[in-house]
Amino acid sequence: MNYRNHPIVEGLRVNEDGTSIIYKGEALVSKTYERKNNSVPMEIVAVGYKTVTVMRLVCECWHGMSKNLDYVVKKVNQTAGNHYSNLCWSVQGTGFSHNSPGINTKPKFTEAQFKKLLAEKSPTETLQAFLKRKNVSNKAYYTAKNRYE
Repeated sequence: MNYRNHPIVEGLRVNEDGTSIIYKGEALVSKTYERKNNSVPMEIVAVGYKTVTVMRLVCECWHGMSKNLDYVVKKVNQTAGNHYSNLCWSVQGTGFSHNSPGINTKPKFTEAQFKKLLAEKSPTETLQAFLKRKNVSNKAYYTAKNRYE
């Protein structure tokens, strides 16, 4: 099993898929963290006084630290695990890309769909009630509004 040392945290070693993490000579035990807003659980470990995801530790050890504070760890294939070959740094909120951190994501609505959605709103209904009734997120609505208006 190959290990790499963490570039900043002294005494932290991580193997290539994060199944073995050693900090100051002791093996750390990962826990599964079930997030409320996301169906995909995260593996986390406590390194000293800080809780960090296993994905982040593997990416930092095998690919180096991120070049920008806006970067987060992304999986190339969601089902392939935490192997370093399946992880990369990417701008938060974008799709996967090794080379371009800010690739364009497809909008939730086309311009025609957005105009149709606006036409369905009654003048007496609040925007929040309307979006809830139509099952549209605030982010999707305001992204389309900024893009098309």
